[in-house]
Amino acid sequence: MILQDMFNKSIIKQGIECTRDLYPIQNKFINYSNIKEWLVPYIISYENVEIDLLQKNMKEIIKSQPLLRCTFSNKNNLELNIHDYNEETYIPIYKLSHKESIEDYMMSLSKHLKEQQIYGDILYNVAFLIKEAQVYFIGVFNHMITDGGFDFKTKLLTGCSPDEGNLSKYHSYIDKLDTSDNSHFLDYSTIKNQILSEHEVVENNSILFTYATKSLLKHRVYTLEEFWYLTVYNTLFKIFPEYRKLPLCLLIRGRSYEGVIYSKDFGDFHDEIMLTQQRSSSNGEKLSDFKRYKKQPYKNAKEYVKFIKEAELPAKSLNSMEPLILLISGKSDFIDEQIEYKKLVPRDKKHFLSIKVSCYPSLTKFDVSLLFSNTLNNRLKNFEEIIHEEAEKLFNELEKVSL
Repeated sequence: MILQDMFNKSIIKQGIECTRDLYPIQNKFINYSNIKEWLVPYIISYENVEIDLLQKNMKEIIKSQPLLRCTFSNKNNLELNIHDYNEETYIPIYKLSHKESIEDYMMSLSKHLKEQQIYGDILYNVAFLIKEAQVYFIGVFNHMITDGGFDFKTKLLTGCSPDEGNLSKYHSYIDKLDTSDNSHFLDYSTIKNQILSEHEVVENNSILFTYATKSLLKHRVYTLEEFWYLTVYNTLFKIFPEYRKLPLCLLIRGRSYEGVIYSKDFGDFHDEIMLTQQRSSSNGEKLSDFKRYKKQPYKNAKEYVKFIKEAELPAKSLNSMEPLILLISGKSDFIDEQIEYKKLVPRDKKHFLSIKVSCYPSLTKFDVSLLFSNTLNNRLKNFEEIIHEEAEKLFNELEKVSL
């Protein structure tokens, strides 16, 4: 795609404005052998909007957001290079016939992005499509750039203020995090290696079910994240009875400090907390580390990166995503829309076991979805029943506490 090559070159040909260390999550993801498959798509349609306005505002977004002008470098150490803004940044525009589909162009942008280099090229593709009376913005971003929360729909109409992407306080916070105590990841990496060596992931299957309860999670003894963290952890110990300890990677949305939320910007969009818990531990003991790391966003992820840099870990461990992953989020039309878009992007991401809990506003209904290795089919056939039991058990404990 010649126009997408022009877009890439118009950004990377500029000089380097500044260089900094990779963010903790980027530093972790960049080791993954399939990182080119971690793609986040956007599709936005407009009617009766001038293409010149959208194109001008897209340039403003690129100017204001440093990570849209970044490339990764591994010449000496892993570094993030922020390029100077190019006033002549080229934004591709395609005119479609009535026979051509938006989906085909999304596929083409995804394929082109996978062909670009992780080191030296920008890690996203954007374009405008004109089809009859509609104008479409489409974009495909590597997960190291965004988690899909940026409000392109509004910003393409309004533009960005000059200081909108200023992450100086954020950088200062991350750079000061102490990572000297990271020995606890030895357990995590040991069990991760054991799981990866004992279970080959050939292909993925999925399960989706809805859990409903008459109990309202209003006691505030646990937050929603804490409640489902405990429920899922206790469920996993029943699914994997042969393990005395289990590692769990929690994806945390909406991380904030000093009253500023960065998850909807380009940057270290979400946090990851890697923990190891013992089967025999009480719920209070299981929550202790989780609560501590929740108070210090990115500390756990930065410690983990420091650990894997210093430890001599097997290549498979470094190059593989975490085996057990939990994401807890709220239900929203925007998130549901993003999930539908992701179906248009071919991605070869193989999960061992990833669990997502989506909470309805009522707090009495939850969608639980699993992506898992087909080798776990027999183990997970009673997953819905077990997680129901563990959730109800925790609800009953909370009822006793509140009396």
